[in-house]
Amino acid sequence: MGHGGRWHRRVHSINDVRWADDFIVTATSRQVLEDTVLPRINAFLAERGVRLSPTKTVITPIAQGFDCRGQTLRTHERLHGRPGTLQMTPSPASVQALKVRIKDLCKRTMGRTPAPRIDTLNPILRGWANDHRHVIGGETFVKLDDFVWRRLYRWAKRRHPNKTGRWIAERYFLHHAGESWRLADPVTGKRLIRVRETVKPQRHVQVKGDANPFDPA
Repeated sequence: MGHGGRWHRRVHSINDVRWADDFIVTATSRQVLEDTVLPRINAFLAERGVRLSPTKTVITPIAQGFDCRGQTLRTHERLHGRPGTLQMTPSPASVQALKVRIKDLCKRTMGRTPAPRIDTLNPILRGWANDHRHVIGGETFVKLDDFVWRRLYRWAKRRHPNKTGRWIAERYFLHHAGESWRLADPVTGKRLIRVRETVKPQRHVQVKGDANPFDPA
């Protein structure tokens, strides 16, 4: 899918990034995107019987940020007028959707033992965190761990309304010295993961432009 000749793309810094059927196109100005890029994309898709989603298609300054595939992309201004650095973080909508899912799970399994809850929560938390391990997510992971702990403590308190917090902690949140508190099943010993400790940040390794998968070197 072209966006004009090579000279035109270079002058206006037109670049595109694609994930399956989602894509981003960048340029130096809104006018270039509206007058050149968008009509070409619409014509390209019309020939194939498809069109852009009117609710998902937006033109916005990168300094304001935008959400794409569960992540927020934004450049933050630097001091002394230096160019901003692009930062990618888990989007608020993605975090909120995960919290709603965890709340619903806690409500549906109110009377069950911790083991099946741990078996269900661990893949959900690990999978979501792995999706965001390549972006700036450390602070979000810490807040998520805190949210999960509070929801599970509330679940345990409702399960044993007449027990003290110390009794609940000793029964459901066993931990060793120096370790973080986490839900544990007193019978099987299964433990809930803490996202910040389990999923470590991994920065993308940039692929060289002349790399060839058929070249052993």
